[in-house]
Amino acid sequence: MKRIIILLLLTVFTACKGQTEQKSDLSLTFLPDEVLKTRSKEELRLLRNEVYARKGYIFKSVNLNEYFKTKSWYKPKSGNKLTFTSQESKYISKIKDLENNTNESTVNCINYYHRAVSKIYPLSGIKIKNEELPEGLIDIELNHIELNPEIRKVLFDGSIFNIDCNTDNTYKLIITYYPNQNLRTYLVAKNKLEVKKLYGSFGPYENHQEYNFVLDHQDLEVTIEDWQRDQKINTRVEKYKLTDNGLLKL
Repeated sequence: MKRIIILLLLTVFTACKGQTEQKSDLSLTFLPDEVLKTRSKEELRLLRNEVYARKGYIFKSVNLNEYFKTKSWYKPKSGNKLTFTSQESKYISKIKDLENNTNESTVNCINYYHRAVSKIYPLSGIKIKNEELPEGLIDIELNHIELNPEIRKVLFDGSIFNIDCNTDNTYKLIITYYPNQNLRTYLVAKNKLEVKKLYGSFGPYENHQEYNFVLDHQDLEVTIEDWQRDQKINTRVEKYKLTDNGLLKL
């Protein structure tokens, strides 16, 4: 009887151990394509090697070893022979392809720069005016020649950037000092001719509007002040979402 009980306990322990190990393997999150495409080259490298790390692989790379040692789930196993499921193998191959195909066009996006280099959001006209944007942002400026003539006319010799290269939300941000050397900022939605005023003073001095904005990823808030000479007579706030179908006013 005692032997039967010991065997039963060993069976239960083995089953539980298997479930724990299986749960550990399942704890790897397989990110969808649309999320992987937003990751930087270094982030993709870490995601790809996480598949190995989950299985206890000891890396030859010092920085990978140091990185995964900070993870509570990482249990390095010397001489461990690795096997991969079909899903894991496809996931590794997919990430490798994305790493190899990362090109300069991705760096033309404010979202990429925000994630990979320095935090930009929330972005505002005041932040741009006070030159509080990270050094080097101007390097991701887009080519003016490929733009609509109407948009080029508004842009003149300013700077224009994509907000995100990995979605259908083809929004562009214009920063320009044309035509009167006062900073102006615009948002172009889906390359339409209509340009949303975001920051700056527009109209004659006697009767003009002053705009200021705050953009936090896909949320946009615009404050509009109506002025008559040097007196403010009205203030209103407009809120928008940057959606696949264009600006959605809330």
